Amino acid sequence: MSDEDNNVKIDSVDEFGNPNTFGSDDRGDPVLNSLKPGEILTDKGTIIEEIYDYGSITDQDKRVVKEILKLLKERANVPCKMFAEELAIKFDISQIPEMSYEDSNWHKLTKDFRLGEAIQGFREDTKDGKKIRIPHMGFSADLEELEKLADTLTKK
Repeated sequence: MSDEDNNVKIDSVDEFGNPNTFGSDDRGDPVLNSLKPGEILTDKGTIIEEIYDYGSITDQDKRVVKEILKLLKERANVPCKMFAEELAIKFDISQIPEMSYEDSNWHKLTKDFRLGEAIQGFREDTKDGKKIRIPHMGFSADLEELEKLADTLTKK
């Protein structure tokens, strides 16, 4: 049976050669279609904002950076915090507080272990009626260190 028999439109293929079938007649998953640039959907259905990918800077990104550099030069004597607030207003960016990794129970439990850690992105949630950005963390360690961590956690 061919794709034509199933009335499936194949727009292109992904990096693994699998067909992409999100044609004009097939809108696909509404959650996937609602993702904004820089957002990904995890296998658990959570939308996460990715860390900015400096390896794929567009010409539009460069225009924004040039504008900010121009503003920096013009406002060189303005304190950084005030300038950051001005940029947030100028570019219509809301400042949403971030959950502190250093204050988390996870950090308190694991700070004495040699874990490589990196913020991979953020998800937004509402706590006590206020928006908060919750870091999506990635960790790495050798198996011996993970064994020590597991032993410590199971004893607590």
